[in-house]
Parts: sequence; C-alpha cells; structure tokens
Amino acid sequence: MEPIWIDSTSTEPVQEVLALCGVLQHDEQITELASAGEGNMNVALRAKISGASGSRSIIVKQSRPYVAKYQQIPAPIERVAFESAFYDFVDVFEALAERMPRRLTSNSDHFLLVLEDLGRAADATSWYQTAPSNIVEQVTELLDWLCVLHENSRGKVDCQRFGNHELRALNHAHIFDLPFQDPAATDLEQHCVGLSEASLEVRSDQALRRAALRLGEHYLGSGNCLLHGDYYPGSWLVGGAKPMVIDPEFCFAGPPEFDLGIMLGHLQLIGHTEAIRTFEQQIETHDSPANAVDFELMHQFASVEVLRRLLGVAQLPLGEMSLNRRMELITTASATLKGH
Repeated sequence: MEPIWIDSTSTEPVQEVLALCGVLQHDEQITELASAGEGNMNVALRAKISGASGSRSIIVKQSRPYVAKYQQIPAPIERVAFESAFYDFVDVFEALAERMPRRLTSNSDHFLLVLEDLGRAADATSWYQTAPSNIVEQVTELLDWLCVLHENSRGKVDCQRFGNHELRALNHAHIFDLPFQDPAATDLEQHCVGLSEASLEVRSDQALRRAALRLGEHYLGSGNCLLHGDYYPGSWLVGGAKPMVIDPEFCFAGPPEFDLGIMLGHLQLIGHTEAIRTFEQQIETHDSPANAVDFELMHQFASVEVLRRLLGVAQLPLGEMSLNRRMELITTASATLKGH
C-alpha cells in the first residue's frame, strides 16, 4: 500500500487517511487544518473536525524519510512506531500519562500517529530569551516527570523494542560528530556575527573531538531505562495549569544521564541560576543506591548538548545572546567535556 502523504495545504488526503484509520465517523468532516507547531522531525497538523455529535480537534503526526524541517537530512521513516510504543509504555503510569497527550491511534502503513489535542499551548523555547517568573516550579515538575519515567522503567524496558538504532545514529552524528568538525557543519554567521571565527580554535580541538566521540559511545550503547531522548524546551508545553511533555520519537533504552544531561544543558543555555541550582538539588534528592546517577556523565552530556546547539545544525531561538556569552558557554562546556 502506498502511503497517503499529508500536509497543511489540503484537507482531502487527511480526511482520507483518518477515515482509513477509523478516526472519523461517517458524518464527520475536517473543517480546518493547520500546522501544529514548529517541530523539526515530523509533519504535525492540527485538524478540526465537525459532525452530528459536535466538533473536536486532534493532532496528526506523520514521519517522512527525511527531517521535516531540514529536508536535505535523511531520517528513518519508521520513527513514528517508536513514539507510538513510548505512549503504550507510559499509558499504564498515571503520573506519566497525565502529563502527555493521549494516543488515539497509529498506523504503520501511513507512518501516522494521532494524538489528543492539548490546545494552543506554546512550547518553552521562549525561555531562552525570557525566563518566566515560575520557571523554578515548572523545572521542578518537569524533572519530577523525567525521574518517574526513569524509575518506573528501570530494568523493565524491552531494549530491542526501544533500540531506535537508526534514529540514534542520525542523532549521534549531529550531537557528537558534526559540530566538532572544521569547517563548521552550518553557517554560524547567520546565527551570530563573529561566531565562526571565534569558535575556530574550539572546532579545531582534536582532544575535544575525541572526547565527544567517546561520550557518543555511551549514547549508542544500551541501558536499562526508557529515555524520552529529546528532553528540552521544544518538547515541553507550558502556559497551562501544568507543563506537558510531547515528541518522544527519539526515545530509546539507555542511560538516564543522557536525558538529565540534555535537560541540564538547556537550563545552562537559558542561564537561570536558580533553576539550575534547583535541578541539581533535586537530582541529589532522587539519587540513591538503587537509582544512582553518574553526575560526571550527566554534566558531560549537558556540555556536549550546549556545544552542539551553539555550533551545530539544530540551532535554537537564542535571540540577542551576545558573541561573548556564547563563547563563555562554549569554553566552559569544552573544559567539562574534556574533563578539565
């Protein structure tokens, strides 16, 4: 069966594929279709539906054989199946499921995932420019959710089911390899004037490159916890009564320090001292012999995330962050990654 490809320009393919998936009743029609956000990996649409029983809204996600935002980058099209499996896993844990949209259905023939619409809540990427007054409380809740995920999956996750090897290989290249190549993998000048020249010494540092590749082996290895895999502000919906978590397509069975490090790295990029201190204190509270966290490994993952977000392809909306501030972050992260 040929997949039915969907986008925001036409309701007919969406109507057809949702009918095939059993999502639509015979009298229901899509009345409005729009992009559901600025995600990188997949096509994500918000579909408004009307019928005899009333109106409703759903989110429809579809994977492509490339990254939706960067179509020149190939990506494994089966990634939607791993995201669907993640929803299956968390569904039995109320503390996890209540912070995510409900999965309504999925279809592997059309690489489709249909989710509950949580409304027009914004993601937390605005935090890079202006941290909200309640950032500490929100970080506390988001970290609690992550620790519950790790604690409830430890030793119980099927490593084969959650291998996600092809998507991890792509992610590995963009986190641990490409940002440390010279010349840079992207035009850094378009993001910050002077960054390309100022970062040349760092990008030419072979010891740093080797340290990143060694750390990447931990990422590619196995682990006994289910990870979200991309736990950063773009995966957090805020503005409602409580923060929500979305987009677990990068999930895999791995070391919890990766998720924790990614979250910490983005708090460092946001630069909110109290939020960072609260995060680290909270990790110490959760830490125990049964759930031991390797703090050095966590900080190394945080550092490589800071470096790849400043030097790599997947840039962030950092607004007016100065060249000096970027280089301070790069210098500190480089030293931590190399163990200095």
